[in-house]
Amino acid sequence: MSANGQYQTAVAFKSGNSTDCIYVSNNYGNNWKKFNTEGFWTGIAVSSSGQYQFACSNDESSGGSGGLYFSRNYGHIFDRLDGSAKKWYCCAISSGGQFQFAGLAPPLLSSDYNSSSYGVYSTIRNLILGGTGDSLKTFVIDHPCDKNKYLVHACLEGPEAGVYYRGEGKITNNKSTIIKLPYYVDKLASQLTVNLTPIYDSDTMDNGLELETIILKSSRVKNNAFTVYGPTCEFFWTVYGKRNEINVEPLKRLTDIKGTGPYKWI
Repeated sequence: MSANGQYQTAVAFKSGNSTDCIYVSNNYGNNWKKFNTEGFWTGIAVSSSGQYQFACSNDESSGGSGGLYFSRNYGHIFDRLDGSAKKWYCCAISSGGQFQFAGLAPPLLSSDYNSSSYGVYSTIRNLILGGTGDSLKTFVIDHPCDKNKYLVHACLEGPEAGVYYRGEGKITNNKSTIIKLPYYVDKLASQLTVNLTPIYDSDTMDNGLELETIILKSSRVKNNAFTVYGPTCEFFWTVYGKRNEINVEPLKRLTDIKGTGPYKWI
């Protein structure tokens, strides 16, 4: 169950003519929803928030391959993880849901397994939050509006180490205005680009301007400043720049990776 007990999930395996099932409750166990889901279920684990859930299947009774299943939406949908066709007997998940663990171990000694198969074999898989990839970096904070929830945000990533600056500006002379950036920007970043968005409000309407007629243009950033040209109006601006060069496709044999799990760096 989740840390506060609101989200509870149970799994059941076949018995006689019964059906493999996952049972999910989102109201402290008062009501349960039954999902007839393929799999000889042997374990279930739930993150602290209840959002991320991890289930394992053995499937040996029906001759199936077993597998690991993951839910990102409080147990409403479980997706089978690629390459997980093994007979799993136990599973666990970290409080934030970022790390999952599963174990392989026959419950009884059997000639079908050699001695090297006994004990618990574990597999570690990094959480993929809403997309693909193995290194998505997230952070968790208390939800600002709902005390029963967390708020999970992820880092914006790209093939360069970037910086950004943003703000608001105003043209008052129907011609241009100068926007100044922090004095250190040219020592920190290069290849700076400018994005402009006109603000459409009552002042703009009083000037007789329509949003479609407001055309703003920008100079290049020089000496930590740039000039915006256009009619009298207010606008939002954003400046992006490159912090430094990074090799986005390094050779493994020439690279020393630091860290473990999803938080790895060079």
